[in-house]
Amino acid sequence: CQDFWRLSGFDRDVYLYARPKLHLADIFARPDLDDNYVDGHFGLDVTVASPVSSARPFTVRYSLTDETGRKVADGVLRDECSREASVHFEKLIPGVKKWSAETPHLYTLAIELVDEKGSAIEATALKIGFRRAEIKDSQFLVNGQPVLLKGVNLHEHNEHTGHYVTEELIRKDFGLFRKYNVNAVR
Repeated sequence: CQDFWRLSGFDRDVYLYARPKLHLADIFARPDLDDNYVDGHFGLDVTVASPVSSARPFTVRYSLTDETGRKVADGVLRDECSREASVHFEKLIPGVKKWSAETPHLYTLAIELVDEKGSAIEATALKIGFRRAEIKDSQFLVNGQPVLLKGVNLHEHNEHTGHYVTEELIRKDFGLFRKYNVNAVR
């Protein structure tokens, strides 16, 4: 097992929460860039699920806002769900702010599931960044710019708490990564 200590128990916090019968089962956002690395191609797949077999109408709404709170995209789709249903959104967003390690521009994606009466059942939000990672001529590129990976292997471990590490220790590790120009961690 290399240099990793195997320990039993929970390594992280555990949360239990209740979900409505009709709920957001999966969200897959694909923020990409066009071939010129200027405009954003935004794709979103939302899966809605229910343990009940009878068809229930629903609506999925999304909005995408930039760092200033300006809405750059939104959409609404209606469908029915008996056990599981998926809806797909696509949008071209001109002149997006690109995400990179040097300029980590993030957009806020808000998604809302609404029932047939127009009442919100469930809502969530996440941060996404528009970037394109690719390999061309054996070179790793981010947004068309070459990136030399300088990586390390990390096993989160504390001599007193095992695999549970504090935010303070994580921040200390990140500070060391920056100090020594590490840009990839496994």
